[in-house]
Amino acid sequence: MSMASSELLSSVSYQHAFSEAHLAILEALLDTFFPCVPSCGQSLVGSVQNFYELSASKVGLLPFVAGLMHSKLNPESLRIVKVVLWLLSTRIGTYLLCGNGSLCKRPPFLRSFSEIPLSEREGLLVSGWSHGSSVLLRIVFDAFKSFGAYSFFTKVDKYGYNPAWEAIGYCGPDPLAIEHRKKAQQAAERPLERNVLDVSSVSKNGLCLQLKEAGFEVLEDVTHMAKLWHEGKCSQEEVRSAIGVKCDVVVVGSGSGGGCVAGVLAKAGLKVLVLEKGKYFARDDLSLLEGPTLDKMYEGGGILTTAECNVLLLAGATLGGGSAINWGASFKTPSHVLEEWAVVEGLPLFNKGSQYEAAMEAVLSRLSVQPDPGEENLQNRLMWKGCKKLGYHIVHASRNSIADHACGWCGFGCWNGKKQATSETWLVDATTNGATILSSVSVNAVLYRNSAQGKKHQAVGIVANMENHDGEGLLFVESQATVVSCGSLNTPVLLQRSGLRNPHIGKHLYLHPVQVMWGYFPSDGVSSEVTYEGGIITAVSQEVANWQRGGHGCILQCPSFHPGVLSVIVPWLSGKDFKKRMSRFSRTAHIFALARDHGTGSVSIGKHGRVISYPFLDPIDHQNLVDGGEAALRILIAAGASEVGTYNRNGDSLSITEENTSAQVEEFLQKVRSRGLGKLETPICSAHQMGSCRMGKDPATSAVDPNGETWEVSGLFVADASVFPSAIGINPMITTQSIAYCIAHAVIKALS
Repeated sequence: MSMASSELLSSVSYQHAFSEAHLAILEALLDTFFPCVPSCGQSLVGSVQNFYELSASKVGLLPFVAGLMHSKLNPESLRIVKVVLWLLSTRIGTYLLCGNGSLCKRPPFLRSFSEIPLSEREGLLVSGWSHGSSVLLRIVFDAFKSFGAYSFFTKVDKYGYNPAWEAIGYCGPDPLAIEHRKKAQQAAERPLERNVLDVSSVSKNGLCLQLKEAGFEVLEDVTHMAKLWHEGKCSQEEVRSAIGVKCDVVVVGSGSGGGCVAGVLAKAGLKVLVLEKGKYFARDDLSLLEGPTLDKMYEGGGILTTAECNVLLLAGATLGGGSAINWGASFKTPSHVLEEWAVVEGLPLFNKGSQYEAAMEAVLSRLSVQPDPGEENLQNRLMWKGCKKLGYHIVHASRNSIADHACGWCGFGCWNGKKQATSETWLVDATTNGATILSSVSVNAVLYRNSAQGKKHQAVGIVANMENHDGEGLLFVESQATVVSCGSLNTPVLLQRSGLRNPHIGKHLYLHPVQVMWGYFPSDGVSSEVTYEGGIITAVSQEVANWQRGGHGCILQCPSFHPGVLSVIVPWLSGKDFKKRMSRFSRTAHIFALARDHGTGSVSIGKHGRVISYPFLDPIDHQNLVDGGEAALRILIAAGASEVGTYNRNGDSLSITEENTSAQVEEFLQKVRSRGLGKLETPICSAHQMGSCRMGKDPATSAVDPNGETWEVSGLFVADASVFPSAIGINPMITTQSIAYCIAHAVIKALS
C-alpha cells in the first residue's frame, strides 16, 4: 500500500493554538450543542440510549474541534472565534453577546457562559444567536455548531470507529469494499502508479532521474525562466537549487478538464506533463471514511464556504479532481444551452452539427456512459414513486459506470474502479502515451514573455512550489503551450496571480445553488435497506426545470449524504432535538432542487488568499429554489413519508398521518414558501462551480476566446468548467470534458 494510503486511512489529527481560557469556553459550547440527554422515562434501544447519553466531553471532541477550526478557518475568522470565546469567558462579555438571559437574581447578577445552566444556555444560543437579528452572531452560531457536529460524526479512533454510528444506522465504510479487500489475493489495481510521481516522497535528484527516465529534458539552468516570473520573488539560491523540465505541453490540474486535455494531447504525440496539487489515491488507498476523505480529497478539507457564509461548497482537490469524488451523473449539454451559447454568445463551436457534438459523443464513449442505472436505491425509488403518483416528469439518469455499480460511497472515491473518473480513463490514455503526472505540486504562476509582434504575451511555462525530502523548492516547467485546468475556484486565482488583467477573470461565477428537502420513512421491520446505500443519482426530474423557457428553473435529484456533512445542514433547536433528527439518519430520504442560476459571484485574491463571493440569491434564483423545494416536498409526501421537512434553521416539519387533510398539507407548504430562503435562514449548497473565466467572442465580455486561449497571452489555454459562458442547469461533467476535448484539439492545431 502506498504512502497516500496510510495518509487517508488514518484518523485525522490537528494542532491548535487556543489558550486554556479559550478551550474552557469552547468545551462549554460543545457540551451545549451536544449534551448528555437523559432518557426521561423513554424506552430506547441500547445503542440509541447510548447515543443520547453521549456528550461532546464524553467523546473527547474538544481537541479535535479546536484543531479543525484552527486548521480550516482563515486568520480573520479565527480571530473572531477567539474574540467570541474570550468574551464568553467573562461576565460582561457574556452579557454583551447573550443579553438579559445571562443575568441572574443573586450577586454579582452577571454570569459567564460556563456559569449558566445547560438548559438556559440552549435557549440563549437559539433565541439570541440562531434566531436573533445579528448576522454576525448567526454566522458564529453556525460555525460552532457546524464544526462541532461535523466532528461529532466523523471523528474516528484508530480502528475507524465512531460511537454515534450504530444508533443512527450508519455502517461507516462500504461493507462490500471491506469484504472485497479481505478476499483479495493481490493488491487492487493501480492504473497510474508507475506514471504518477509524488514530489513530496522523493529527493530532488530522485525526481530529476525519474523525469529523465520518462523521456523529459531536465534543464541545467532555469535562470531564463526565473526572470519571467512577474513577481520576481525567488532568490538566486532558490534559482540555483530549482528543478527545470521541458515538455511540449504542461497541464495544470487533472480533473475533468485537465485529464481530458492530457489524454487527447498525449495521444496526438505531444510530450505532456500534468501537475496536480493533490495526491493520487488509487482504489486500495481509499478508506471510504468521511472525515479523512474530505480532509485529503476536497477543497478546504471539505469545509469551504463563500465569503458571505451563505453557500457550502464541495469541490475535488485530488488527482482526478471532481471526477474522482462526484456522484457519476453524466448528461449531455442541454440543447437550449447550446443554442444560447451559439446564438446569444456568438460561439460557432456550439452550433448544431458542430465539432462540439462530435466531442460529446467521444466523451460519452470514453467514459462508458450508460443510460440504464440497473437496480435503484431506496431514495431514488421513493422519488420515482412520488413523481409517478403526482404525474411529475422523471427519467433515468445516465452514469459513467456500468449498470451494476450500486455504491453510495462515490463521493469518497471509487474503490472498485467502476466509476470512470479521469484517473481511470483520460489520464490512463495520457500516461500510456508518454505523459507523466507530478502530484503534490502547487503552481505559483504562469510564465510568459512579450511576443515579437508586441501584441500579446507568449506563454513559456509555469513556476511551482514543491516540498520533498530536500525541503521546499521551486519547479520550473518550460513548454510550448500551457493549459490551466484548476477548476472554477482556482483557475482565475492562478491567472490573476500570474499578472493577467482581463476584468472578466474571476467574474461570472455560477454555483448551481441547491436546497435540500427531507422525508422520514420508518423501517417496516422487515427490510434493512437504508437511504445512503446504492447508486446515488439514478433519476432526475425536470418538472420545475422550465427547459422549454430557457432552463432557468430547478432539476430534482437525490443526493449522497453521510452523517458528517448532513449534520452540518441539519437545524439545531436543542441538543435533544438535534439527536432525534440525526437518529433517523438511515431512513431519511432527501431530494434536492438544483437551480440554473441567473445571479453570479466572483473569485479573487484577498488579504488572506482566495476569496469566493456569492451575494444573496438573485430574485429569480430564489423563486426557482422555493418552487423546486415545494416540488421536492410534494414528491416525498406522495411517496409515503411519515414526516417531511426543510433544513431551515427553524426546523419546519409536518407529520403525515391519515388524519391530515389536504388543507393542512397546503398550509404547511404555504408556510415553507412564505419563509423563503432568507439570508442565512436555509443552508444552500453547491457541488458545481462554473463560468469564472468565461468563453466569448470579445475580450470586452469574456476571459478566453472561442478556442479557450486567453486574450492576453498566446499559448495559454483554459480548459475546465470556468470557461462556461453561463450555468447549464444540469450536472456539468460531460460538458466540461466535451469543451476540454475541443480545446485540446485547438492546442494541437496551434502547435502544428
